[in-house]
Amino acid sequence: MIRLKCLCICCLLSAPLAVAFEPDEPVVDVNDVTITPYDIARYTEFNLAAEARLSGLERERALLQVIENLYVLRRAEQEQAGQDYLPPEQLAWVAEYERTRYAAIRYFDANRDTLSDSIDWEQRARELYLSNPEGFSTGKRVDVSHILIEIEDRTFDEWVSLVQDIRTRISAGESFEALAVELSDDAASARKGGALGPISKGQMVAEFEAAAFALTEPGQISEPVFSKFGVHIVRLNSLEEATLIPFGRVQRGLEREAKESARGALKEQSVLPFKIEVGPSIQMVDEESLREVVLRLINTDW
Repeated sequence: MIRLKCLCICCLLSAPLAVAFEPDEPVVDVNDVTITPYDIARYTEFNLAAEARLSGLERERALLQVIENLYVLRRAEQEQAGQDYLPPEQLAWVAEYERTRYAAIRYFDANRDTLSDSIDWEQRARELYLSNPEGFSTGKRVDVSHILIEIEDRTFDEWVSLVQDIRTRISAGESFEALAVELSDDAASARKGGALGPISKGQMVAEFEAAAFALTEPGQISEPVFSKFGVHIVRLNSLEEATLIPFGRVQRGLEREAKESARGALKEQSVLPFKIEVGPSIQMVDEESLREVVLRLINTDW
């Protein structure tokens, strides 16, 4: 018998209609495997950390994947029971181990949350912010124009003469924009008088970037700059110094980062007292003798 209660009903226009589920009402009932909302909630609680549950379940098809996972596990359990792969003693030990592991996870999660609540996460975020000012900077930008002279299809004397002529005309007071329109081989920027607009580090080829960011005064003209595109004559139009992004704009992200990086340390605070309790007894164990017994047991039936 197969019963599948759909999570939504589509009308002729494919508009979904929500269906209300009771906690113990079967969502899927296939081959004597029944899965309810209660099962899905417990599975999620067991397999996802508390802070990841909401975002995890909001993903498309996440709940359907949980149903499939539960069904596969329970069907495999049915098949195993029929074939008697595991003796009762082994099943009992596994059940006890899983119960203990689940209880421990709950304990450590609760303790971590308690410890987390006592921490000033805004202060932690501010410390991260102040420790790395460059990481929260808009970065220096330069607004530049250029005239490009391609050299691939010109002789050495031709392109050298052309570059020298442009520099001479600029020095004589001719308009950089007019010269770019007339002579630049970068058609896209030539139409705008050679203007490239504001650029940040990493946007241009290294040789051009180095020359552009070396300019310090608006109107300053660079020496000829060689790149794989040809020879550039670069002019600085304006300069934007790096500015610090306000803390308020990055605070939430930094708090999440601080909490995530502290997860291990917070758990260790809960674990450490237990390690201290058992430490002296562990130090008394003859590990070589114990290894011999354990290896022998691993290779025997339960």
